[in-house]
Amino acid sequence: MKNFSLLIVCLLPSLAVFSQEYSFPLYFEDAVGNKDTLIFGFDQSATTGVDQNLGEANLLGQPYDSTFFAFFTDAANSDDLDCRLEKEKIPSYISKKQYSSDYYIEIGVINHHWPIKISWKKNLIDSYEQNYSESSMHVILTSWNPPGGWFDSFCCGSWPGGFTSMSDTSGIQVGMNNFCRYKTNFSTDSVSLLYVGFIYYTEAIQTKANEKTIKCWYSKELQSLCIQPINENAVYKIDLLNFWGTKMLTKQISSSGNGPINIQMNHLPNGLYFARIHQLKPNSSTFSCKILKR
Repeated sequence: MKNFSLLIVCLLPSLAVFSQEYSFPLYFEDAVGNKDTLIFGFDQSATTGVDQNLGEANLLGQPYDSTFFAFFTDAANSDDLDCRLEKEKIPSYISKKQYSSDYYIEIGVINHHWPIKISWKKNLIDSYEQNYSESSMHVILTSWNPPGGWFDSFCCGSWPGGFTSMSDTSGIQVGMNNFCRYKTNFSTDSVSLLYVGFIYYTEAIQTKANEKTIKCWYSKELQSLCIQPINENAVYKIDLLNFWGTKMLTKQISSSGNGPINIQMNHLPNGLYFARIHQLKPNSSTFSCKILKR
């Protein structure tokens, strides 16, 4: 049976103002019960390579379990990823533990038996997100990061629901068809590509406790951000931020009746967005939501 390798990339924001080290175990299990575990995380002193002072070791060239083996690598770090993934990827290291300060980490899994289950400790993800109160932080899994940016197109792979928020659940089961694949020089088998991403933006979003909550969603038919207000004749200021926290539009609008407010997004690229909604009148409240335009 042909092997396939799963590759995960962790995008870590630059968080040098924090001194605490964060680490997370990722658990992998194939369809017949083979298991493996990796440790990844954040440390200010970490580099994009192997840091022996952090317990990282280069295992490249050493024997490994070819039945089921999870590992960190940099096979795709230095190469421009084309949508068809036709270029060969060449790693300089393989490790079981990897920390980063402000870069990304790749993870490969050699597997004979699909599907596989990826799981994690949800309470650790929750703690990590909550400790960055001045930024809105979300840790996600998704299948593809196209050249134009996150979620710009799904040229291959099909992640369930588009992405998985790791603070919403403790695991997910995925099959070979959920991933993009490419060739590499350390294996004659295909390599499948996945990403773990740290979504953040620099401006905090504070949501006040209310009996009613504003709902928002993306309408593909209207190509609009749709917002269901909680008050008639209310005045709202709406900021829309992209994946990296860049403000893409600001708009002040009044609601009329009970229908939703529609804000055109046809001029914006596909991707993950965060809407910060300030109700200015009749009272002051702030809400937030995330939407996926695709």
